[in-house]
Amino acid sequence: MWKTLQNICIQITGNIINLSYFHVNFEKSVHNAVLQIFPYCKITCCNFHLGQNWFRHIQQHKLLSSEYLNNDSEVDKWMKCFFGISYLPPDEVSDGFCDLMSIAPSTTSSNISIFFDYILENYIASDSNFPPTLWACKPTNNPKTTNGAESYHKQYNSQFYTAHPHIHQVIDVIIEIQSDTDLKIKTYKALGTIPVSLATIKRSFSKVKLMQTRLRSTTCESRLESLLILSMERDVPINHQEVIDMFAQISTFLKK
Repeated sequence: MWKTLQNICIQITGNIINLSYFHVNFEKSVHNAVLQIFPYCKITCCNFHLGQNWFRHIQQHKLLSSEYLNNDSEVDKWMKCFFGISYLPPDEVSDGFCDLMSIAPSTTSSNISIFFDYILENYIASDSNFPPTLWACKPTNNPKTTNGAESYHKQYNSQFYTAHPHIHQVIDVIIEIQSDTDLKIKTYKALGTIPVSLATIKRSFSKVKLMQTRLRSTTCESRLESLLILSMERDVPINHQEVIDMFAQISTFLKK
């Protein structure tokens, strides 16, 4: 897929896609595929999937899971501290891990060793599958999860009722999404805030909602009249010259 996108980009723009940053989950095959096309790209793993992997490992051991779910247990409080080391700089994760090990609850159970051995072998050691450089980072304004992309993908899939929709239906959905996105961008530029949804935009801009209602319920000539009337409001910019040039020959409203 990436090779195809590279070729299309070169054909259309003459430029080569050169990603310097890529946010993914913990699938090693995905990492390898990205690095094969973008060898100098920095891969960052999703913080949500990191916690999910650790929690799933806890659930695989009944005794460990029962300790984790017991809020009065010292083991529970100790294990939950591990989920915070992802907010340390990569070069401090090892020290943070050692600090947690030094305050491990006194217990004869081997469940604790099962948990920290798993963390050490897979996420802490320099030769582990997922070293701290992939998932550890001090708090910043940059997203630490792939939830935004997955949310968009879920919303996109919900627009179709079959596994293999017709290409025309796919194009219509993409055009509609692009229109909504353009409207959100314009709203952000006007208000300085990002709208949560299209409904938020409509509430913020009653004139936009009025325009939509008018355009859907009028004929071609009446649409022109509606646009000209609404354009008297400064918050709904209309290119008057372009409108007049397009409809001067057919509009009786302009001749009045």
